[in-house]
Amino acid sequence: MKRIFRSIKEGFIGFFRHFSVSLSSLAVVTLTMLFLGAILLVTDNITAMTRNIETEIELWVPIKHEYEDQAETLREELLADPTIHEVTFKSKEEDLELLIAEYGEEYAFYREDNPIFDSFTIQVTEGRYLQATVDKLEAMPWPEQVSGGGDATSQMISALNAVRVGGTVLVAALLVLAVFLISNTIKLSIFSRQDEIEIMRIVGATNSFIRSPFLIEGLLIGLFGSIIPILVVIFGYQYLLNSGIASGLFTMINLSPMMPLVRNISIILLVTALTVGFLGSYISVTKHLRWTR
Repeated sequence: MKRIFRSIKEGFIGFFRHFSVSLSSLAVVTLTMLFLGAILLVTDNITAMTRNIETEIELWVPIKHEYEDQAETLREELLADPTIHEVTFKSKEEDLELLIAEYGEEYAFYREDNPIFDSFTIQVTEGRYLQATVDKLEAMPWPEQVSGGGDATSQMISALNAVRVGGTVLVAALLVLAVFLISNTIKLSIFSRQDEIEIMRIVGATNSFIRSPFLIEGLLIGLFGSIIPILVVIFGYQYLLNSGIASGLFTMINLSPMMPLVRNISIILLVTALTVGFLGSYISVTKHLRWTR
């Protein structure tokens, strides 16, 4: 326990004594976490928007007259497809009555010879299945036509998914860059204290004893580097929700609620920053100790 407190104390002393050296790593972690926070907020809202679009997409499929008596069998066959979420049947009598209610009794004479088709309204489980479902339906003999959805909607969902994937790749690249830069910064800190390390080696200090204060420094870099991004995420997103700026710019987007989104992202930023700081320090000091053995 005494050794642990000693490592923590030395880590704090080293961090503040060589603050100018640590400053560049702090800046890197802060900027990386800011990017990460922004990308996580955007990605979450894009995910929510994609799900909303997917749940609202419906395919309208009228049934050819010669297949009307098979409607229930056709519905069961459609529901057996795992990519189809829901199939709602509407009779031509229902549609005709809606037409009469909306446009007047001049359409009432169609009750004697109803030209409207029975129809299915179909929802897919995920937007990525939309075009494939359209293609399958168009290949079947019973649909009169398939409408609602198609290429434009599929392309929009694909574009939103591409933004999510692109954001993930960018975050991964930034994290690798942050680990690399922190590793180099800790290396400078090690070189500035090379004499101190050599003295510890002479008196018989183990590698873990020498390494531990530098690991604490890395954790401190991660901790302090996450503070500003977390505050920006909390107050920035709160301002965005309250100001109405987002709804004014993007009328089709309903932003995700403050909680638990901001809390979860804050935890992710803190844990990620600590991990990046620790890894950067560990890589650097381990390489140095191996090289000087």
